Amino acid sequence: MGSQKSKDMPTCESEYRRSHIETSFLYMAKIRGAIVVDVEKCKGCEVCIVSCPTKVIALADEVNGKGYRYAYMHNPEACTGCASCAMVCPDSVITVYKVKMDN
Repeated sequence: MGSQKSKDMPTCESEYRRSHIETSFLYMAKIRGAIVVDVEKCKGCEVCIVSCPTKVIALADEVNGKGYRYAYMHNPEACTGCASCAMVCPDSVITVYKVKMDN
């Protein structure tokens, strides 16, 4: 009896984990990502578009001064700030920010 744990009684460890997960989720929900693309340096290679897990980035219909369609935030609400786009950009023209959201 001393070493067996009841399946109905939560342990301190399981309560901590559940509480930690809920707290982490609430914290994560208050942060949103945002990207800034240096439009004049972007060549429109689309590598960032393919790498974005939440499909935030698209190519603009307009062109920059060099004649390239450039990347922009097509779906900004979905950005998590993961920075995958910036990491794969061959010309380093993407800057990623994490924006704290007010409730």
